[in-house]
Amino acid sequence: MKTNLIVLDIGTELLKAMLLEVDKEQGILKDWVKESLNKVDVDNLEEVFLIFKKALKKLEKKSGVKTKKIFLGINNNFIRGISTNSCFKRDNEDQKINISELKKYVQRLKWKAFEDVGELLFQEQDCFDKKFKIIDTQVVDIKLDNESIINPLGFKGKNICLTIFSIYTFHSYLKQLFNIFSDFEIIGVSYTPYSLFHSLDLDFKKNCLIIDIGGKTTEIILIKNNSEEINVKKFSLGGHSFTKELSQLLNINFNKAERIKLKYSKKNLKSKKIQELFESIAVFWFKGFRVVLDEYKTIPSDIFLCGEGSKLIEIKKILKKKGFNVKNIPKREILLENKTKLDNIPSLSLAQFVLDYLENSVI
Repeated sequence: MKTNLIVLDIGTELLKAMLLEVDKEQGILKDWVKESLNKVDVDNLEEVFLIFKKALKKLEKKSGVKTKKIFLGINNNFIRGISTNSCFKRDNEDQKINISELKKYVQRLKWKAFEDVGELLFQEQDCFDKKFKIIDTQVVDIKLDNESIINPLGFKGKNICLTIFSIYTFHSYLKQLFNIFSDFEIIGVSYTPYSLFHSLDLDFKKNCLIIDIGGKTTEIILIKNNSEEINVKKFSLGGHSFTKELSQLLNINFNKAERIKLKYSKKNLKSKKIQELFESIAVFWFKGFRVVLDEYKTIPSDIFLCGEGSKLIEIKKILKKKGFNVKNIPKREILLENKTKLDNIPSLSLAQFVLDYLENSVI
């Protein structure tokens, strides 16, 4: 039976509403619209909801489809994620692992994650709300006797190690979220940076950085030790910095400068003046990037770039100059059938994650 639902990608610059048709395990992205969030506070749900209603009206008119089912992908200060791992010695190593045993380990890890989040929020002096709820847990890595395995069910072994990624939010925010979207059936709520990690094939999840350069912020996802550690950090510098400086250089408004920047990033415009300006901003951007990375002891050299800001060649140049191996997230990793012209990898990754989420697999 086919089901239509809206996948809502709430970023820092844009709100994207995608129409996803799901039929068993198959998913088709049928249509999408976007609305700017530049004039609203993305942490203010009421303001975001008004923008969503504008986008929904456009999407319904464009697609001719109406649905109340919605999946929320949110990236702000109130939705967060944490990775937790632990190893368990099995009572009977000669017995095959079944679903009950696996659920037991996952449940233990969820309690550990709950304690870790509580401790983390207790240490945050400026945290307005200490009450939280874990809204989703995903198993991201499994090792059986030190060997990575996708699905341990039916296998034997002495020790099993699991890593989970838990998405959590504050009670007050979650209550407000469900109140504002009360006319809709919320299928799920997720932290959008996680969907980027989820979209990568296992071969790419060993040790790498995923950098999503949006309009206002840059998101950095650190993946280490075959997904045993996943950390998400951000800093307030993105593609808008290039646009603002360009608008001042050429003495034009922001929107016109943005169009010129996009034209330049697509290599449809050559300008030595713009190149020199963007190179200087890229150096400044890299300093912010390094400040974030200084929190980590070891840093992977492989970087997957995505987001609108990643299309600027100056960003890639500064990263390569500093010794990083820069790659784009392969589009072949997005298995969703896309019947639109949307090519934004973070948004497509979110739609792919929703499709997998609906399968409701323990693994």
